[in-house]
Amino acid sequence: MLEEHLSFLKKNLDKNETFIQDWIDGKINNEGDPVNFDSEEKEIIKKSRCLIFGLEFIDHKREGSTSSKRFDVLTRLNEGANEYVLIELKSPNAKVFTTKEEPNDNSGVSTTYSLSRDLSRAIPEISEYHHLLKNGSDVDWQRCGLTMGPIAKNLIVIGTRKTGDEVWDRHFSNNRHHGLTEVITYTDLIRKMETTIKNLKVNLR
Repeated sequence: MLEEHLSFLKKNLDKNETFIQDWIDGKINNEGDPVNFDSEEKEIIKKSRCLIFGLEFIDHKREGSTSSKRFDVLTRLNEGANEYVLIELKSPNAKVFTTKEEPNDNSGVSTTYSLSRDLSRAIPEISEYHHLLKNGSDVDWQRCGLTMGPIAKNLIVIGTRKTGDEVWDRHFSNNRHHGLTEVITYTDLIRKMETTIKNLKVNLR
């Protein structure tokens, strides 16, 4: 199952966030073709495909709403506590940075890295969802099918890493944390899944 999910992600890093969300929600199959499952089947598929975020997360809630705002995924950290992680999905094909090159005084070129428009918008967006949930009522949480609890972390999944680009990696390391919000790429998600699959194979022999 995890290997199928991994294969899907690897093949679709050129797609947008709607495509990935439709796959998680069971609206398309692993080939990207529309499918028509009943609501019970979709829930089973959704639970399975949300495992891409990590086996440590449980009780994933997709597109819950609070104060008319819709978050992408809210998941519980473990079975024993009502502590949550809020996840915002952006496009695999989105840029993490925009770059600008300018001549410098040494007859060379200086490159300036700035957060991309997509990422710059995602950070305050997920912070607002966090604030609304933190200050939400029991009724707001019940609408999501969850018991009220603290949100330990916000997670934004966006873009991919530039293979072998040490400068890009350094800028990413310096800009991946924004308060309670952590930014990861789909490359990071894939690497985490590969490690999980490898560990499962070793430990389940």
